[in-house]
Amino acid sequence: MFFGAYPLIGPTALWIAVGIIVLLDLLVATTILTAWRVSRRGAVLLVPYLAWILYASTLNWGDAVLGSLR
Repeated sequence: MFFGAYPLIGPTALWIAVGIIVLLDLLVATTILTAWRVSRRGAVLLVPYLAWILYASTLNWGDAVLGSLR
């Protein structure tokens, strides 16, 4: 979805991808909060992954913004 649909539907595909990755961000954050009660170590191990996908989200958002300007 991230770049495969771009030739078909244009910049809309980039915004759909932003929506998908934001949903991923929310689901990982929810997983961390849920896992905290069961295994604090497991929850802490997910924090770097959350940081990585938040970074990827900002890159994806930036790509969508720049793609919409064309």
